[in-house]
Amino acid sequence: LCDAYISCAVTVCVKAYSRTKDQSWLHQALSMIGETKRTLNNPSWLLLAVQCQRLLHRAVDVRFTKQLDFKSVQYDTMFTCGFYPLLDSCAVEELEAWAREAYKGFFAVSGKETSLLRVKVLKFFSWPVWRDLMRFEDKLRESVVRVETLAYFSLLHTRQCQTYKYVIQHLLSTGEDVDRTLQMLAPCGASSSGSGLRSNEDTLVLRATLSDYVHSERSIQVVDALLHHNGRPNMKDIEARRNAAVSLLLLFALLHDHALREYSRQNKVTAPRNTGKGQTTSGAAQNEGNRPLLQQAGTAALLATIMTEDLLSWPALLRPIIPCLVASLGSEAVSNTQWMEAIEAFRTNIAGFVEKATSPQDSKEAGVHGGVHDLLELLIPAGYALSTLLQTANAQIVPVSKLAVATRESIVMPVKSIITATLRESPHMPLITKQKLQSVDRYLDDMATDCTAASKRK
Repeated sequence: LCDAYISCAVTVCVKAYSRTKDQSWLHQALSMIGETKRTLNNPSWLLLAVQCQRLLHRAVDVRFTKQLDFKSVQYDTMFTCGFYPLLDSCAVEELEAWAREAYKGFFAVSGKETSLLRVKVLKFFSWPVWRDLMRFEDKLRESVVRVETLAYFSLLHTRQCQTYKYVIQHLLSTGEDVDRTLQMLAPCGASSSGSGLRSNEDTLVLRATLSDYVHSERSIQVVDALLHHNGRPNMKDIEARRNAAVSLLLLFALLHDHALREYSRQNKVTAPRNTGKGQTTSGAAQNEGNRPLLQQAGTAALLATIMTEDLLSWPALLRPIIPCLVASLGSEAVSNTQWMEAIEAFRTNIAGFVEKATSPQDSKEAGVHGGVHDLLELLIPAGYALSTLLQTANAQIVPVSKLAVATRESIVMPVKSIITATLRESPHMPLITKQKLQSVDRYLDDMATDCTAASKRK
């Protein structure tokens, strides 16, 4: 078939879906795209196919997302069109690679790029150009995607750290960027409208793939329907996206401060004794520049606000133990009874998702049980934070061994059992769904290793 005919047919299907919400139209659209072997060479089809797969299967073909190079298109838009579908697919390796490249290629160098532009503008100074540069810097600095990029990288990169030493290095080095970002967000208040951030997404990239006038109301509605997903904050809801990103950043700050406390304790234990004037190197002196993030005024204010007003924005997996994690960093110790209650609530919370995933499926529901998808997506990126906590927290403050046992018994073993049963009972499931299950299964193997090691800590 001619590419133009395929594009027209796909456009008709996605328009019908946006009007009726009947997923059979998405299936037909994917069938049209699958009729040709040229899909990987057509960016328009890749964009549409990824969004259709995400809505239909809650998983995507990772080959398609690798072709969506965010460096060649406006990054904020590609984060929505590429990263979030990978997040729904629980494509662990691809998510980690995207977050790492995005941090190095977008977050870390954005300031250098604008500095180079400033030099060129000053050399050939003109007020209109300077004004445009200032607007560009504001858009870059206040991008909600920039905050989301740091939030996901700070947690997702921990799995790449193979030893305790590298985990600590990542927490301490990334902590500087997290601290600056939280201080920038703090004056806005956690519940302020707009939140001092802006959305730089331009859906024109996706609208241009349709065989229709890109500025028509119909094209805008079709693209909104393709990008909408019940499990994630709406692209246009800046406040919800900001609160979700801030929760992840504060979660990283919690991990950072717990790890810093344990790291400082170890340094004091291993520090050489004083053998004479000027001959002692103390752990405190070595870590003088590493300060607890939650003791900063702005970050503390954000944490206090989100703990009292918006506890639901924390990742659901860790919500029951968050209050104890925060309190244990204070001056008063958390009692063993409080921790046991929190860990029991942690078990009960996970059991609810497991029960939903194993409940009888509606005969009208096609494909893998929706509860299974909910359970798998619950682990990313909260599972990364849990594994990091088990590796780095002070065992005298946090009952790491008991939390590790609870994690293995309530998460690792039940979820692996559900994945095995799903693969056995649904042999004809779509390949991309099978890849999603296998990706999480590999991730759970790593989590099981972390639990085994942490259960021996005292």
